[in-house]
Amino acid sequence: MAGRSLFQERQLRRPVLNMSLPSRKTGCALVLSLVLGLTAGVRAQTASAATDLRAYVADLENWSQAVAQLPAHPENSAALRHSVPLKLEVQNGGQHFAISNTWLVLALVHFENDAHRRADIQQEIAQRLQWELQQARGLSDPGEAPSSQAARAQLAAVLSRREFRFVRPPSWWDLMWARVWRWIGRQFDKLMARLHLKPAVSNVLSWVLLSVAFLLLAFILWRNLRRTSRGMTRLGLQAPASNGWGWRQWADAAEAALAEQRYRDAVHCCYWAAVFRLEQMGVWRLNDSRTPREYLRLLPRDSQQREIMASLTRSFEIVWYGYRPVTQAQAESALKELENLECNSPSIAATASY
Repeated sequence: MAGRSLFQERQLRRPVLNMSLPSRKTGCALVLSLVLGLTAGVRAQTASAATDLRAYVADLENWSQAVAQLPAHPENSAALRHSVPLKLEVQNGGQHFAISNTWLVLALVHFENDAHRRADIQQEIAQRLQWELQQARGLSDPGEAPSSQAARAQLAAVLSRREFRFVRPPSWWDLMWARVWRWIGRQFDKLMARLHLKPAVSNVLSWVLLSVAFLLLAFILWRNLRRTSRGMTRLGLQAPASNGWGWRQWADAAEAALAEQRYRDAVHCCYWAAVFRLEQMGVWRLNDSRTPREYLRLLPRDSQQREIMASLTRSFEIVWYGYRPVTQAQAESALKELENLECNSPSIAATASY
């Protein structure tokens, strides 16, 4: 109907409880009796009391003992409830604590009114009292505080574990880099403010600059790795022993390299001259798959050539594979070892070859 008011519409929409007047009165009486039963025990309680921590611990112990006896004597619940104040003001030295015991009083009221759940309620009350008793005892006996030296020793022991091996204070270098990055950030913010760019455009420009910096760093790293790889190709990891040369050709090449001040090549040629010379003497057969150390292990320990070959092998590995700089004295020492091996001795015919 058009003439109905909003209040009338709401009144019409409200659900109607289909109960007779006597039933409604009975329900209200039940609810009221339940509320009065829960609050009847609270009204007779002591509102507040003051005590110290030692007396509070004693009260908790007494209440715990009384609660433990409730399953056998449930009639003592009312006396226990009347002895518990609703609020306790506990003093401990210079500290002040306000402790509410309302939970205990209400729990005892439930214990008295709900006979079917008395066992569960009694266990809950006992557990709560034990917890509060532990807390109170901890306040009364806090224990001796650890000294600063013991605390530092314990902290050092914890930080010395494997999982904390990377935990360290920032170094001077870390602090300096942090200052540099903060300065760069401030300059970038100033630049963005001068350009009057929108936040979205500023974010895009930031990512573009970061991408350019990353690509530049990747290019520098790639160029250094390529330069290093070029140097690695000069290590001579491939088999250097040419089938067309004998020990005499390698010895002549060593002398020529020494004269031209190519000391690294001189040591290299001295080593292979010795290898070919021992092959000619029947000590071993050449094998491109062998390493210098494997050649050396083929020599018996009592062999006269083992000490000389060990010296040449060591010089060759350090200079050729380790790529260390070679001096003239080292190259001359390698040639002298070659002479001791009779590779360059005048007593050997110059026409002898591999």
